[in-house]
Amino acid sequence: RSSGSSQSPALRALAAPGAWNFARFLEPTMGANTSCGACGGTNQSFSIDEPRSVVVIGWGPIGHGLVDNLTQNIARARDHMRITILCEEPFPSYNRVKLTTFFQHRSPEKLAFVKDGWCEERGIKVIYGSATAVDRAARRVTYSSLKGPGGSVSYHDLVFATGSKPFVPPLPGLSTDTPGITVYRNIGDCNTMIERAKTVSTAVVIGGGFLGLEAAKALYDLGLQTHILEVAPHVLPVQIDPAAGAIMKKKVEALGVKVHTGVKIEGVVSGPDGVTGVKVVEDGKESVIEAGLVCVSAGIRPRDELAKSCGLEIGARGGVKVDDRLRSATDPHVHAVGEIAAVNGEVPYGLERPGLEQAKVLAANLLDSATKVTYRGSDLTTKLKLMGVPMASFGGAASFWLEKLYTSEDPKLVKNIVQQDDAKGTYKKLVFTPDGTKLLGGILLGDISQCGKLAALSKKPNLGPLKMEQVAETVPVDDGGDGTNVADDDFVCTCKLVTKGIIKDAIKAGAVTFEDIRKATKAGTGCGGCVAGGPVPKILANTLKDMGKQTGLCPPNLPFPAQDIEDLCKMRKLKTVEDVVARLGPANPTDIDKCKPAIAPILAKLWDRPSLEGDRIGQLKALRQDLFDFIDKQNCNPILVRLAWHDSGTYDKSKTKFPDMGGANGSIRFAPEIGMGANNGLNKALKLLEPFKTEYPMVSWADLIQ
Repeated sequence: RSSGSSQSPALRALAAPGAWNFARFLEPTMGANTSCGACGGTNQSFSIDEPRSVVVIGWGPIGHGLVDNLTQNIARARDHMRITILCEEPFPSYNRVKLTTFFQHRSPEKLAFVKDGWCEERGIKVIYGSATAVDRAARRVTYSSLKGPGGSVSYHDLVFATGSKPFVPPLPGLSTDTPGITVYRNIGDCNTMIERAKTVSTAVVIGGGFLGLEAAKALYDLGLQTHILEVAPHVLPVQIDPAAGAIMKKKVEALGVKVHTGVKIEGVVSGPDGVTGVKVVEDGKESVIEAGLVCVSAGIRPRDELAKSCGLEIGARGGVKVDDRLRSATDPHVHAVGEIAAVNGEVPYGLERPGLEQAKVLAANLLDSATKVTYRGSDLTTKLKLMGVPMASFGGAASFWLEKLYTSEDPKLVKNIVQQDDAKGTYKKLVFTPDGTKLLGGILLGDISQCGKLAALSKKPNLGPLKMEQVAETVPVDDGGDGTNVADDDFVCTCKLVTKGIIKDAIKAGAVTFEDIRKATKAGTGCGGCVAGGPVPKILANTLKDMGKQTGLCPPNLPFPAQDIEDLCKMRKLKTVEDVVARLGPANPTDIDKCKPAIAPILAKLWDRPSLEGDRIGQLKALRQDLFDFIDKQNCNPILVRLAWHDSGTYDKSKTKFPDMGGANGSIRFAPEIGMGANNGLNKALKLLEPFKTEYPMVSWADLIQ
């Protein structure tokens, strides 16, 4: 930049198109009266820097959130930043919230946040390997590679997004080096569990928190007899109170998983082939619970070993100590986000949502060093479905959880309203200040439809004109008349922190499908519940109708593609055209009869089965198609399934008498034969087949196995 009327040849050459890749101007390097060495100009403050090198260690959901925010403006990112990601897993970043679905589809691609070419388009370099050392003086990271020799990479800014690691309690015999003992954290752990489940029939999960319950459901679905061991008096002790915990335990055990609470774990027993059981003391009695697979889900710890080794200050409970701009207290060129970030030295958050909020703050600071954006803490509201049971806990401040106000009965601290319906399986606990003027937080089980409104109310200084009893019954919300009961500033997608207003703005800007909304706002890319069972369809239908936009199978009532309508009807069990329009369409639908020709065939495909009562041959034919659809959904080869069932029929040939049941090789029987010498492969197969036997009662087990 020159103060004169002309530029030197050197500066003109630098300014020529394609000759120089200018970085954004960060901090002036020349004073106001300093002359420029290139052109001799004065009274100009400027700097010319190379692209800023940002190295991110870790490509989990939070690391991905950071680089996604940094590269929203792709052209700017390519010109001004050189981003390198170190990813220790052999897969691109994937959705950990949906990790349990991996047991069904076995496909990392279905969990991935990005498609092929995403990183290349944004100028991001991915190194599949692990950071092994950080030289802060030289600003260089050394790494080992999964795909060849290691190396090192330099940085201007280094970001720790290494997340956390599972805590393995120091119990006798408990080591992940023992065959059959694993943790539950990533795709590799899922594969370990899947392989081990092929050779054993029983499993124990140590820990009854979120991940413990998810792991137990996965193991149960793999056909294993599963036990959950929780040392606390009830499951989910960090999120819910004992009463809700008792209800949750009952619901989990109704699914076929045995839950042991208040249990003391004494150690793990192993044999030549790995783990065989877990020693416990329950109700004062010592016993060994048989387990060919043990999954440890007993909490997490920040992965801060590398940070410690390079001399960074660590928080009192672990994690890199950072300020409210997510910058290390030790080194301004080092940052941390997510489960490794100890903001102002506090305990790192163990949830995805705070990490995503931190990623946004850090991205803003890296893009503009003059920004005033700071991290002010996170809402720890949790809403999810565990083992088929909807559960939510919310609070107006972190103290609601940290001080365990959700379990308090102290009248000096709280005033509680509890509503429980055993017949419906619902539980609601609302926690107020002792004078009843402010909602502090609450717990919802079974019916969580009020969570968003109650969470928003808990953040207000008081209840306003409402009384506690009114809040317990219903919370009025201005939804603009669209029937969603969600205000514009309420979160619709709690996984990705997307409000209704953001979704509406995206629709007005051209997002006319669920996939468009996912790309524009990230709503629906977490657990997916805001689309599958939440208000996103109605928001889309109402907004498109207000815009006069005609799209989809049956506008304006159902402006969605046929496949989306079929998926939503199946997930929500919608069986009439009226139900479909009421649950998915705008608040004031018009001429519903016009939708019937388009929607009726979809509903018939899903729900209209011919009556097969008393028709064994008809049931066999229908069963055959259902089985092939099931096998296709499981993404496995029917021939391999047949061979597996065939082999599972081997038995002790010294046994000469078996029930007259037949089988693929003349020896396949049912579960009681396991005790007569048959192996447990068939037992697993039968567990998968039980729903079909219930649906087709005239089909014998022998027919079903054949």
